[in-house]
Amino acid sequence: MFNCPDNYEEFLKEEKEWYQRIEIEHREYALKNYPILCAFFNLPIDFTEEELEKTYREMRLNTHPDRPNGNKEKFMKAFEVYNELKSLHKYYKEITQR
Repeated sequence: MFNCPDNYEEFLKEEKEWYQRIEIEHREYALKNYPILCAFFNLPIDFTEEELEKTYREMRLNTHPDRPNGNKEKFMKAFEVYNELKSLHKYYKEITQR
């Protein structure tokens, strides 16, 4: 993390810059990956949470490993993408409306 300098104001300045860099990286990640994650579920970028839930549920049922023609890798990938997309959804809306 940070080495605390002798000057506390300098430390606060470095810490603020660090948080700004993290925010920029998070924003860039969201803007880059959100459309890719939407494409995984064939959802438009402006989808609703209900659409995401319905699409995820259908994919989960179709790819479940216990079902005929089930695919464990795709089932697990859908779970990961769903969680990531769900967490980015609100944030992506906020940053694109600024």
